[in-house]
Amino acid sequence: MRTYINLTQDFYEKYQMYGNEHSLLHIVRTLNGLLVADPNTMNDFPELFEEFYNFIEVDTDFLNKYNEMVLIPEKFFLFVRRTKDGKNVIEEKMLDYFGTVAPQNRPILKYKLTDLDDFYIDLKWEDFDHSKDIY
Repeated sequence: MRTYINLTQDFYEKYQMYGNEHSLLHIVRTLNGLLVADPNTMNDFPELFEEFYNFIEVDTDFLNKYNEMVLIPEKFFLFVRRTKDGKNVIEEKMLDYFGTVAPQNRPILKYKLTDLDDFYIDLKWEDFDHSKDIY
């Protein structure tokens, strides 16, 4: 089992092929739709984790009803995150994909990825899609 950084859809779209003179940022999707990267990414690209991202606050009922909902066929997953100060939030960008269920009149909150409670997650080999692996 390894520990990964749980990223946002917005982060993925901005930086999936981001590189510097030393290394390239690789972001992969797990079987349940999570976007993750190795925690060493923080050391290689610290400037990316200092950026603020827009989130919308949601209540516990929303979390229980819609968390991990998937939009077919685009395969975008809606994840409700918990911040370190105890708020339940979704990415503002998710309104584009889940406008029918996402709250329209909630405050826009700015958080860094490091402000989320679920920043580190433990995953196993089986949690990833290996259909393109070379054996």
